Amino acid sequence: MGYQVGLDCMLYYDPDGVGQSSWTLLDDVETVNRNEGTNTATVKNRASKFEKDLPGQKTVEFTATMTVDRASADFTALQTAYDSRAMIGIAMMDGPIATSGTKGRQANVLITQFNETEELEDVVKVELTFKLHANSSSDPARVTVA
Repeated sequence: MGYQVGLDCMLYYDPDGVGQSSWTLLDDVETVNRNEGTNTATVKNRASKFEKDLPGQKTVEFTATMTVDRASADFTALQTAYDSRAMIGIAMMDGPIATSGTKGRQANVLITQFNETEELEDVVKVELTFKLHANSSSDPARVTVA
């Protein structure tokens, strides 16, 4: 098994959603996170002295920190998607999306946070939060490029 540096990973977006094949690389992105989990239902009764949980629905949320370049078409597209509450596709990949063997996660999302940070001695950045869009006809998918 080989190790991988985050620098080699890539985040893409498609303004038309997953499956439309017009992925655009977000090269102004710094840090990307995918947070996955499972909701649970708690069982509490006198049959045990412990609370126990049953698995519920899966959850996934993506976050990214991006350098602000107001002249960038990518920045403008994401800001427009946020402002208009539009569904977009994102792909968090371990390499170029057009390269055979590249793996990652794709989902149709809604940008729910668009938080700008202006630190004294750093470039201006925006922190983005992407959540699954309820109007998507597909669930998030683990993909391997053929």
